[in-house]
Amino acid sequence: MSESDHVIDRELTMSRAMVESIAHEMRANDDVFYMGEDVADYGGIFDSTQGLLEEFGRDRIMDVPISETAYIGAAVGAAQDGMRPIAELMFVDFFGVAMDQIYN
Repeated sequence: MSESDHVIDRELTMSRAMVESIAHEMRANDDVFYMGEDVADYGGIFDSTQGLLEEFGRDRIMDVPISETAYIGAAVGAAQDGMRPIAELMFVDFFGVAMDQIYN
């Protein structure tokens, strides 16, 4: 059987592909967690985390306060301690306020 025999031809929306990819990584590694604004209860403003809270719970899918500086810094610290955070910035425009954490 060749590698191409295992490929499933299907189309997904970008948000559905993101959810499936995140869930795949979270199932494979208990150190992966997801944090961002409106990602738990709301499921992400673009449905980018829809269903993840139900599967992984609040310890691994976390809503954060509206403070990109704080939660990007928390993600950097978690990564330095060996965890695998996924920190969502709702819009790319918001990365500037957390540039110290990203750059340093």
